[in-house]
Amino acid sequence: GTEDALLLIALGVSVLIGVFASQLANETWESINEEVEIAKAEKAALEGDDEKDDVMREFMGMDLPQFVVGFQLSLQAADERVNTMIEDEYHAQVWNYTKEELTASNYIMDPATQP
Repeated sequence: GTEDALLLIALGVSVLIGVFASQLANETWESINEEVEIAKAEKAALEGDDEKDDVMREFMGMDLPQFVVGFQLSLQAADERVNTMIEDEYHAQVWNYTKEELTASNYIMDPATQP
């Protein structure tokens, strides 16, 4: 009887301690995350506008090697060049000419051979 009651009381107390510890851990985790975000924002403000180029320079708190950052920058530059070329060809209407039209007219120059 009394041993069972003491066991139940001990179990109840341990459950309450677990609930309070869980709440405390959750609040601590949230406050740490807020501090980290504030520190990141301050660091970005001090370093300038590196974040505007959408290049990942850090992963899980560690700085990425310079060749990885350079690779990302090269990919972005290549993407911009390809998109510029596509826009230029679209505005030149490269797809709009057939071989017969190009050879029949002296006024139409082949846009695919133009620089």
